[in-house]
Amino acid sequence: MAIAKLALLTLLMVKIYADSPEECNTAIGVEKRDICEITSAESGTRDDEKTSVSCPDGYSIVDCMLVQGDILLSADGVEVTDQHCEGQRGSEDQHNMAGKGVKVKATCQRSDITNVVYVKTERVNYTKEENVDAELWCPPRYTMRTCLYFSGWNKIVSPNGLDTKTGKIMVVQNKCNMTIVSTHDKNNVRWFTLSAICTEMVGFLLSY
Repeated sequence: MAIAKLALLTLLMVKIYADSPEECNTAIGVEKRDICEITSAESGTRDDEKTSVSCPDGYSIVDCMLVQGDILLSADGVEVTDQHCEGQRGSEDQHNMAGKGVKVKATCQRSDITNVVYVKTERVNYTKEENVDAELWCPPRYTMRTCLYFSGWNKIVSPNGLDTKTGKIMVVQNKCNMTIVSTHDKNNVRWFTLSAICTEMVGFLLSY
């Protein structure tokens, strides 16, 4: 049984939700929205090809998810890394994903009201016929907004609390955990990671 170590990546400032998300508009002279969304280009269709998206200046990522692809069919997963929401194509070509890449979507908030911490496990290794647990949690006073699954291998997980269409793992009592029930028949080591977005409100909105 292996427990993933918690790694604190970075601390940023963002704003709490105030209006409904729309596509981010970065044109000069356009008033910035409190929250907006931005969708990546489609990745390539070969194994391990990536796609990513980042927020405009003055915003930070508060949510990240797959919007095209499925971890059990065509995607390796999704993660928040270095201020990017990133997804990766898997090796499978099944059902309606044959010949298609993956896409991800980031939700961005303005950078002036909420502290945001991104946390990520180290790689959690496992081998043939080995069940492995990983757990991820936020620092004190922070609330986990999103927890994400990523691996170099798709279609091998037992989706316990995992939404395979978005790459999100269920958050329970301000933490998330993942149990891998290995089904591969090779002796080589495989791995996965969890990443999460944690927020702490430090101000108040004056209007909605």
